[in-house]
Amino acid sequence: MKKTLPGYYRPTEVEFKKLWENCVFVFDANVLLNLYRYSPKTSTDMINILKNISDRIWIPHQTALEFHKSRLNVIAKQVSSYGDIQAEIKTMQNKIRDTLHTNKHPFIQNSDKLLGNAEKIFNKIGTELEKRKNEYLNSLNINGNHDTILQETTSAFEGKTGKEYSNDQLSKIYKKGKKRYAQKIPPGYKDASKGGGIRKYGDLIIWYQTIDKAKEIKKPIILVTDDKKDDWWWEQEGKTVGPRPELIQEMLSKASVQLYMYSMDNFIDKAQKYLEEKVKKETIHEARELRKRNEEHSKMLADLARLSTQTSPVLAGLAGLSDLSKNIALQTSPVLAGLSDIVGNLKYLKPDQIKILSSGLADTLKNLEQNDNMEDTNDNESIEENDSEE
Repeated sequence: MKKTLPGYYRPTEVEFKKLWENCVFVFDANVLLNLYRYSPKTSTDMINILKNISDRIWIPHQTALEFHKSRLNVIAKQVSSYGDIQAEIKTMQNKIRDTLHTNKHPFIQNSDKLLGNAEKIFNKIGTELEKRKNEYLNSLNINGNHDTILQETTSAFEGKTGKEYSNDQLSKIYKKGKKRYAQKIPPGYKDASKGGGIRKYGDLIIWYQTIDKAKEIKKPIILVTDDKKDDWWWEQEGKTVGPRPELIQEMLSKASVQLYMYSMDNFIDKAQKYLEEKVKKETIHEARELRKRNEEHSKMLADLARLSTQTSPVLAGLAGLSDLSKNIALQTSPVLAGLSDIVGNLKYLKPDQIKILSSGLADTLKNLEQNDNMEDTNDNESIEENDSEE
């Protein structure tokens, strides 16, 4: 059955070793664009890996096109995100200050000390943000109009980029794509709602260009992509099993070569084993964290939106704010611990996640005020009951 349905069988260790010895590595645009989202050290490590295997790398023309079209937008978002995060952090800081000043409570004996500690942490966050922003700008040398990442990727893929399809070829792909998408044949059908032309059929164009390359060189293909849509990956019970079986089968039937796929973090992890590449653990960790956070983006937003009742692990300490009016002494440490956690995780939080966080904190503070009002009401009711008993 394995020969008939190869896509449903994971390669053996012997097959993996042979695959890595003979394949050409093909990269998707999102992998290259992520070089702008990593820390400067990690980006440098990634580029060095590309250099070390430069005689075995290749990108489709569509990948190069998407990279160049999206590059400046990614840079702009990375730069603006620092300002967005700083603004949201400042809003959080003001809300905490206002709440501690306006919601006095008998249990809050050291609110000034608590506020002072919180202010120090917020200042540390601001300093860290400014530092990272400057590091990012310096790595791109924006003022000197010299983009190191662009220069390095251009050099790495010089002479290793596919040819552009003609308008006639693209028209035929659009027609095929319409039929494929209607039948949910991978890849690309998850982009069916995207306008038309290249935007809608970009993934399919990349796929066809990769097949054409495989036919030409008659070598197995390892496709490296951080696109986690299930029109590329075989998902089962929320876990990634491997490439879609249909893709493996189509590559084999049309180009007579083997196909396998990796996310960037898994690729560099396996490169240590099969290519004897020396890669820092921190580099793999950062690449993996970025991928995981992109995968869990929707889940994180939902978790942060429920901050007032159930906080995300990163900000667990902030849950103490909802109980501040009941027992400030017990909650001081968790609150400050939660704020400290933000410092170490800011690089992974996106601006929209920070905004949700701020909204969630606002809900928490609102609940705090409601708790105070409820306690005041209960106190008044108790006084009235005592008066009536007397």
